[in-house]
Amino acid sequence: MPRFSAREKSHFFSSFEKYIRAGMGMERACQSMLDLPGFTQAEQIVCRGILAGLESGETIGDSLKRGQPLLSDLEVEIISAAERGGFLEIGFGHLGQYFHRLHQTRRKILKGLIYPLILGHLAIPVSLFAMTMFARAMPDADTGSGFDLAKSGAVWVMMIYAVFVLIALVGVRLHRKARNSPAADRFLNRIPVIGAARRSLALSRFCEVFHIFLLAGLRMSEALEGAGRASQSGQIRAAAKSGANLIRNGNPLSEAVFGDPEAFPNDFARAIATAEESGQLDGEIARWAQFYTEDAGEAMERLAEWAPRVFYWFILVLVAVLFIKVGLAYFGLIEGWLNFMP
Repeated sequence: MPRFSAREKSHFFSSFEKYIRAGMGMERACQSMLDLPGFTQAEQIVCRGILAGLESGETIGDSLKRGQPLLSDLEVEIISAAERGGFLEIGFGHLGQYFHRLHQTRRKILKGLIYPLILGHLAIPVSLFAMTMFARAMPDADTGSGFDLAKSGAVWVMMIYAVFVLIALVGVRLHRKARNSPAADRFLNRIPVIGAARRSLALSRFCEVFHIFLLAGLRMSEALEGAGRASQSGQIRAAAKSGANLIRNGNPLSEAVFGDPEAFPNDFARAIATAEESGQLDGEIARWAQFYTEDAGEAMERLAEWAPRVFYWFILVLVAVLFIKVGLAYFGLIEGWLNFMP
């Protein structure tokens, strides 16, 4: 299966936004993109899947499912909601901006990790080699003492790598589960820096789709529940579902959004309540969509700035510990030779 990077997805969805705004249908847009030179294999698979789905009478959202696993549930939910509301260009535009921010954040994090990775991968073998040589140079050292020390150091390094791999695997698992699980979503949202970025992204998706549904004239309960699904946040999805039930029972939207302050912040809920009373709900939702989009961009900038710093300090501590061990080994070597001397 070919790789579909965030950078490629950004260009892919932005191209669809331009075609839809120009009044071009999806079939013609897909065919035009397939005719372009330099089209990647992943883009070809997704476009052909959309064309095959449309020819079979499927919706655009359902047709996108044929592109999985190259596409995630996020893309399918956003486009399905935008299609239902009749504003496909907004859905494609939102995805284009989201994957552009994601690509920029990843790029900055990777650039920031280059120096600490080089430092760690130089310091670790040099320190192990130095400690091994000092151990072998001890007057009372046997033939296997240096090898045992090197082996012990290598085991510790492998354990550190294993911990990093385990954290990454658990993080990916939790991230996927958090789309439907309020508990997993709540846990991830409490992680400093990462949680702020996740909350802002989820609320920006919620507001974008809710605004689309309001403009399309959908019932308030359907708009709220559909926007909750498109948010890809377990907390917001659960709060939106319970809020939709309240609205169906005759309660106003304000009661629905005040139901879970962790899903919907108080300032957002108060603004929605005021806008509902004054009849300016669509404009207020659009304003909050813009606010959370900008806030998500700033949060991802902070994430790109702090993730390499945290890793850098971890590497510095690790290197410091290794050099202390080298110093102790050198001190032990000198002490051993002094004791060995008559």
